[in-house]
Amino acid sequence: MTYSIFARDGTSRIILKRESREAAERKARELTDLGWFEVQIDEEVQMEEAECSGKQLREPDESRRAAHS
Repeated sequence: MTYSIFARDGTSRIILKRESREAAERKARELTDLGWFEVQIDEEVQMEEAECSGKQLREPDESRRAAHS
């Protein structure tokens, strides 16, 4: 399972990936020690590829099209 680490400093955001929970926690502690904040770890759920149903998307109706103009 893959773990994503999200963090921010004053001007930017990063997303890092690690293969184990322990490695993700080590990196999260390292980022916190370096001054990054809002450090979070999330498990990345791996989805199976969905089959395409072959249905075409409908065009937006006139009222929605007018609202976006």
